Amino acid sequence: MRDVIADCALPPRITKQLLRQTKVHDMNDILPTLLIVDDERLNLNSLVDLFQESYNVLVAKNGKQALARVKGDPSPDLIVLDILMPDMDGFQIAQRLKEDPETARIPIIFITALHQEEDQIRGFELGAVDFITKPFMPSVVKARVETHLSLKSAHTLLEEQNNALVKAAHLKEDVDRIMRHDLKAPLNSIIGIPQLLLEELALEPDQRELLRVVESSGYQMLRMINNSLDLYKMETGSYTLKPTGVDLANIARRILHGSRPLVLSRGLTVGLRIDGEPEQGNESFAVRGEEMLCHAMLANLIQNALEASPDGGAVTIHLESGAERVCRIHNQGVVPEMVQERFFEKYATAGKSQGTGLGTYSAQLMATIMGGTITMQTNPEHGTNVTICLLPGVL
Repeated sequence: MRDVIADCALPPRITKQLLRQTKVHDMNDILPTLLIVDDERLNLNSLVDLFQESYNVLVAKNGKQALARVKGDPSPDLIVLDILMPDMDGFQIAQRLKEDPETARIPIIFITALHQEEDQIRGFELGAVDFITKPFMPSVVKARVETHLSLKSAHTLLEEQNNALVKAAHLKEDVDRIMRHDLKAPLNSIIGIPQLLLEELALEPDQRELLRVVESSGYQMLRMINNSLDLYKMETGSYTLKPTGVDLANIARRILHGSRPLVLSRGLTVGLRIDGEPEQGNESFAVRGEEMLCHAMLANLIQNALEASPDGGAVTIHLESGAERVCRIHNQGVVPEMVQERFFEKYATAGKSQGTGLGTYSAQLMATIMGGTITMQTNPEHGTNVTICLLPGVL
């Protein structure tokens, strides 16, 4: 039987017999496949005897047979390869295997009488995972084969999990894209109806102001929908910034104007100061960034400040020029101690029943993407300051 095994790959008849011996009755059961390559009959038979009870064993006596076995079905999960062989040695076989993308990732264990350090170095340079010298101890060879097959299985599992994550990420992008599309339809009415009423009805100034607030909120929601996929790209590092000069003062004015219902209901006082002076309504404050990102970032932080401020309190936005452009948002409230250290972390929130903990997290992402920084200081005496530093821009 050994002579038959040594001369060719295990035929189906013998493979079935081996499977019966190991109590595997179904030919479809998955067994790891080993390819053993050695021109010495005694070594080949010894290795086949060692592994035939646990593995599907293929054999080859030379390089030509080895390369043919690798392309066959089943393909080997691991190759035990002798080095000193006629015509094509083990180093040449390994090089051919590693140059072929279809076989490059099959682990190779060299087993040889060569024991010089330079031989081992060359073997590892060719991509071998292990190097065993003859005469070998069967238990050591078996243990090393099992170890490298386990590592290969773990690596394959990690690849499958990574592929699943990539597919999930693509699915998330598709779902986000569909949701953005479906949400835009009702928003068209929210945005369009105030415009229609303003044009056709004789309304009181306060009524017209309320409709403009509704219209402004609709546009803000539309911007948030458009930004949802961008936020995911920022998290994964795939967002591409297209910076321009952005007027932060104008953005702050628009956000404060749209926040009037909340300001009035809480009795708050809001203000915008530029370089220490109250703004007059036409000053600009240029930073380097993207209009949509700056608006979303400020909207989140100003909304947080308004909600965190005590009733009747004051919320002030300070814009300060210098080597960096500084935007400081102050309110008289205090950040709860339980979230002070996690203020910019994802899902960190306290005291708000509908809070998601994404506002400050996304604001930090956006500031970082635009090359800036964002910090928070809070204490009972001075309230809370959220400070954004951005690069100067040109309008």
